[in-house]
Parts: sequence; C-alpha cells; structure tokens
Amino acid sequence: WTNDFGAMYSLYDLLVAMMSSAVQNILISLVVAFVVIMYSSANWIMALMGVASIAMVITSLLAVFLLIGYKIDATACVLIVMVIGMAIDYSVHLCHAYNEGRGDRKEKCAEALQGTGVSVFSGAFTTFIAAIFLILCGSLFFYKMGIFLLLVSSFGIFYAFLFLMPLLMVCGPTGHTGDLLRICRCNRTMAIIDPVSVQEQPGASSGSELQASPASSTG
Repeated sequence: WTNDFGAMYSLYDLLVAMMSSAVQNILISLVVAFVVIMYSSANWIMALMGVASIAMVITSLLAVFLLIGYKIDATACVLIVMVIGMAIDYSVHLCHAYNEGRGDRKEKCAEALQGTGVSVFSGAFTTFIAAIFLILCGSLFFYKMGIFLLLVSSFGIFYAFLFLMPLLMVCGPTGHTGDLLRICRCNRTMAIIDPVSVQEQPGASSGSELQASPASSTG
C-alpha cells in the first residue's frame, strides 16, 4: 500500500508539474508568435490580430478536447506543445501576405488570399488527411495525436479565413498605421532635428536684431 500510495503521489505531482508547464508554454508561444509576426510584418497591429487568432485556435482546441470526454494528462501536455507551432503557421503566413499587399483593406486581403490562401489551405488539408490515418491507429498516443491534429487543422483554417481575414477587412492596418519602421524613423528624425532647430532659433533672432539696429540708428 505504501508503494502504491507513493507511486500515485509521484504521478499526481508529475501531472501537476506538466500541466503548469503546458500553460507556461502556451503563454510563451503566444509571446514568441507576437514577436515573430511583428518582426516579419514590422507592424504591431498585425501582430496583435495574429496572436488573437492563434489564441482562439488553442482555446477552441482545448475546449473541444475536454468536451468529448478526454482529460489533460501527460500525453495531452506533450501534444499541446507540439500543436502550438502548427496553430501559429496559418495566421503568420496570411498576416505577412496582407502586410505585403497593396491597395485598401479589401484589395490587400484579396491579394493575400490569392497568393497565400491556397498554400495555407493545402497545408491544412494534408494535415487533416494525416490526422485521419493517425486516428485509425491502435496506439493511444497516435490516436490522441490524430485528434489534436484534426482539431488544430480545422480550427486553424476556420479562424484564419473566417476570423482573421474579415477582421483585417474591417480594421486592418493600412498605409503607415502601426508601422514600427516609420515610428523609429520619425523618432530618429525628431531626435536629430530638434537640437538643431533649438540652436538655430536664437541665432536667427539675434541676426534679425543686428539687421534692425543699424536701420534704427540711421533713421
């Protein structure tokens, strides 16, 4: 009994540690996704919208996984970390394609869907087919992995095309809105121009006074 109780306590302690680490990995992955999207697009608004789509994919995946009767065990914690990168993939490509497009919001979304949308959908479709074959396996690990891949590919496409792209059509950044490079250039230009303008203003006033003084004296 003592050995059984010790083994159960060790397993419980392991599950608690893995659950907390899984939550930490999700939060870290969202921060990394924000940095990656912001670096690739140089736009902080695009990064926020992309991270919102990724967070909804992960939340929906975990919710459905629990609703169908499964529990967050050691296998699920490992699979959560694996599928996070796949959830990021769909939104990052569309955000980058939107940022590289030209025109207004609708034209940029149309260009992103025509240029990158087909590739994103094809990648999700192949993942969906691979998940079906994993579900047919007899191994419990591969079965749960197939469930996770099936959910992440379905929700990834759903939120990428039916949440992220409509959101970009309504309130996506256009022109230089949210452009980090332009903000950095403006700050650098102001830092260079301000001291010069401050130094030139007294000189200009003193010069005008010198020109005015001879005129007054001759008058």
